Amino acid sequence: MSETTIALVDHLAERFPRLRPILEEHVSDNFGAVLPHLFFGDLTRYAVDLFLRSRGGSREGMEAGKELRDLLDFLEDVYVRGGDAIEELISVSFLEHLPRPNEEVGWDIRSLVGPEMSKQLEMIG
Repeated sequence: MSETTIALVDHLAERFPRLRPILEEHVSDNFGAVLPHLFFGDLTRYAVDLFLRSRGGSREGMEAGKELRDLLDFLEDVYVRGGDAIEELISVSFLEHLPRPNEEVGWDIRSLVGPEMSKQLEMIG
C-alpha cells in the first residue's frame, strides 16, 4: 500500500460517483483504512456487473456500458502512466480477478480492456 495507490482509489471514487458507496463500505469494513488491493477486488466485481448490465438494450444497459467504457479507459490510462505501484495494483488486483475465459459468466469483459492491459491479461492467462 502506498500513498499513490490510496490516491488512485480516492480519485476513482471522485471520478465515478457510483463507486463512492463501495469505498465508504470498504473503509467502514476495514476500520477506517483504505486497502487498495482489497478495494480493487470490489472494483472488479463492479466492472463485471456493469458489463453484464450493459448487454441489455435498455437505457440502463446503455448507461452501464458507457460507465464501463469510461472506467476501463481511465484504468488503461493510469496503468500506462501511473508508475510501478499502480501497474502492479491494476495487474494483481483487477486484471487477475477478471473472470477467466469460458469458465465464468462475464469473461468476455476481457475483450474491452485497453491494449496495454490486454497484453498483461495475455501473460496472466
